[in-house]
Amino acid sequence: MNQRQQPDYFKLFSCCKIVKGFARSIIYDLQRKEYHFIPNSLYEILFLYKEKSIPEIKNGYDAESQAIIDSFFQYLFDKELAFPCQYEDLSQFPEMNNANRETPCLLESFMVDIDEKSNHDYVKIIEPLSQLALKAIQLRCFDRMDIVFIHEIMDLIKKSDIRTVEWFIPYNRDIHPEDWEKLIHEHMKITSITIYNAKEPDICYIQQATLIHKQENITSCEDCGKISKNVFTCNLHLYTESQQYNTCLNGKASVDVSGQIRNCPSMPVGFGHYRDVSLIETVKKPVFQQLWKIRKDDINVCRDCEFRYMCTDCRAYIKDKSNILSQPEKCRYNPYIAKWEGEEGYCAINAGANNQI
Repeated sequence: MNQRQQPDYFKLFSCCKIVKGFARSIIYDLQRKEYHFIPNSLYEILFLYKEKSIPEIKNGYDAESQAIIDSFFQYLFDKELAFPCQYEDLSQFPEMNNANRETPCLLESFMVDIDEKSNHDYVKIIEPLSQLALKAIQLRCFDRMDIVFIHEIMDLIKKSDIRTVEWFIPYNRDIHPEDWEKLIHEHMKITSITIYNAKEPDICYIQQATLIHKQENITSCEDCGKISKNVFTCNLHLYTESQQYNTCLNGKASVDVSGQIRNCPSMPVGFGHYRDVSLIETVKKPVFQQLWKIRKDDINVCRDCEFRYMCTDCRAYIKDKSNILSQPEKCRYNPYIAKWEGEEGYCAINAGANNQI
């Protein structure tokens, strides 16, 4: 009987994607929702020599580099990012299709901003969203709202075809933990409630929902658009969406505190008040959807960043207001030196930068 040869080749698992940045690369483990930094020199090995055996790859390097390559492949195998195989096995494991999955929904999500001056007709907002079979609605309150108001809105949503609901609400000492529990138990569509300006940070899980307390304060839509490691999402949905679409604005619409329909409440362009124009017809217009297809690969600086397929973009706050493809203004990461603001050696990027060498 012929013995199977010791495997000399390697194959990345299909859920593990390599993304090259200017200064370093990342392996995205989309199944485990985590990521691993690697130097660009090892990216070149994985990308350029993916059909060569490990001994063939090592032949082009000196002894010291060969030891580094051996330890690198052992790291990949130990972390289950790749597996050893034989040449004939390579074709048995096809690459994952990066194409974004199609959705029958015109809108994926909708945001409603509310403050003490808002005079929204919630029926007029919710009815057309129900017709669109909206996946998710987010209600963001900038002033204190009582629990009765929240129940009233949820009673309207309960009768609709909207699938899930997220709330962002300032801390109110008159709303007690048992009030939140009762709300969540009565309204199964609630998936999360974020209470900001809270005294202490906390997170707990109540039935189908996550109840989050944050000390950070939010006073208006101008507090949006902050990009940090804390908001990165390494998963299949965001990775595939980012290949073709904008990771913030795609399939999204909103109503701001005054009732203007916008791509997002922070965007400067309004498309009319929802009382005066059809919400459904507005979001169908090509001019409304033109920002949906601005990818991270199209955006200055972002296209050189290793985090670009796990980062939620922002087109409202950009460094160069005259260029819609400008870097997000509130990003504090420099991909040309792989450093965050506050780290030793960090320096900011000029507003008009395309790259730095």
